[in-house]
Amino acid sequence: MRLGVLTTSYPRRPDDLAGTFVAGLAGWLAAQGDELEVLAPAPPAPALPPAEAEPRPGIRLEQLRYARRPRLFYGAGAPDNLQHPATWLQVPGFVLRLARACHARAAGWDAVISHWLLPCGVIAARAGRGLPHLAIAHSSDVHLLGRMGPLAAAALAALARPRTAL
Repeated sequence: MRLGVLTTSYPRRPDDLAGTFVAGLAGWLAAQGDELEVLAPAPPAPALPPAEAEPRPGIRLEQLRYARRPRLFYGAGAPDNLQHPATWLQVPGFVLRLARACHARAAGWDAVISHWLLPCGVIAARAGRGLPHLAIAHSSDVHLLGRMGPLAAAALAALARPRTAL
């Protein structure tokens, strides 16, 4: 199977702990013979030289550049990084870049997996061209939805697609 994976966290180098559980699932699927294309945010600076950027056989990582000096993800993580008001200005750029990349590549995928409901799950459900979609929620999703009040229902409704499983 050809699988798209949308995430806001993926290891940038072999010793990086960010998103290791995403990479672990991707590695297991690749070992089963699936081909994966991972769409993740670009780190603030290149983490590896281009020749070393391919994580492992069967997995193609595309780091999406969304700002001149990206600081929305990695480091302390988006929830902490968003405490700085200027970081909020990077949210629309990343969401748009991820949605465009997902929509453009989905024609070559058989299914899509998203990690984190916001923004990845909603984008995969909307821009994934109706593909079968597994949306994987993490504890930060639960906490975020709890703080969103009435907007949480709208976010969950955006995930409610016939071919999306949570």
